[in-house]
Amino acid sequence: MVARIRVAPATSEMISGFVELSRTYYDTDAATATDPELVSWRHLEANLGPSTAVDLVEEDQVVGRMWVQHHLWSLRGLPAVGANPIDFLIREDHRRLPAFMSLFKAAMRVAEDEADLVYHSSNPLTDDLYRKLMKLKPVTELDGAVLPIRPFAAARAAKVVNLRGVGSAFDVIFAMWIRALGLLAQLTRVRLVGPPDSEQQASIVASFEREEAVSTQRSEPYRAWRFRGANGITYTTNWIQIGRRPAGYVVTTDRDVDGVLGRFIVDLVLPGRLGWLTRWSLWLQVAANAAKNRQHALFLFYNRQNERLAKRAGAPLVTVARHRLPQRIPVFVRVHARANTALVDGIDWGQGYFVLSDFDMF
Repeated sequence: MVARIRVAPATSEMISGFVELSRTYYDTDAATATDPELVSWRHLEANLGPSTAVDLVEEDQVVGRMWVQHHLWSLRGLPAVGANPIDFLIREDHRRLPAFMSLFKAAMRVAEDEADLVYHSSNPLTDDLYRKLMKLKPVTELDGAVLPIRPFAAARAAKVVNLRGVGSAFDVIFAMWIRALGLLAQLTRVRLVGPPDSEQQASIVASFEREEAVSTQRSEPYRAWRFRGANGITYTTNWIQIGRRPAGYVVTTDRDVDGVLGRFIVDLVLPGRLGWLTRWSLWLQVAANAAKNRQHALFLFYNRQNERLAKRAGAPLVTVARHRLPQRIPVFVRVHARANTALVDGIDWGQGYFVLSDFDMF
């Protein structure tokens, strides 16, 4: 029987088919796509409503899918709707070129019809398909930066070095040094604090969006959904206070990536100018908190072409060569022909403010 394309708003009844297909490919202990609660959070509960399910169906069984999330973007401080096609997967016995082409083209048509722009990344499974077959060119690629906390433990997990005795002793001393520096950093004007009132939060986010030509909007409803997490996936939001003034926030999550215990900076909003002492103080305090939880390193993935992010990722963070990253993260952006030209004309998408929170990996 020939498989057909089915397009409909995602519902709770569709989650079982989504998870069943995921389990044909992913390790059930490692993949968020095999957890019904996490899938529901990502695709049913977003602040702009449920995703659009684009499924490849054969005899009422889902054999392929690409679901489309919707998020608001800020382009020169004005709102635009962005569509994010994610969770692409075709069952192994149906992985033929016609199936891929029909599913991919259908999902992209849906995304373009529902939004002003389409944006997404790729993974090792889809990257060649996007670049070589569909001739898509990324506007930029995320770079990685790291602040080591237990460097020998991280190197051992990554199978780079295996010095248990000397390495473990060094890690203990180094982590203690990071914690001590974090305490000293609290003597500066920078503090990690609880949330200010809603009006102050909105003012900070509005300032950030005015300063950045391209970013996703970070409204309170969006943040409440995006950083709530589900079923073991948790996020911590620390607001940044400089002197007596709330100045921004940083969001982190702890993950085990191939044995490396990382604290990942998922989002960072910090408008205005930032001196080197403020930057050092911020990252050392975040790293000191990670050291308490025995994390191996603090990681930031960011678009180095964005001037603000390039400065935020300076020392004490150290840039990681792209070929050493666990996964490349290209950024694809395409603008719908009907998009308001006042919004999109002349925008350099390669300089967009892109971090992990903009994508579905973390």
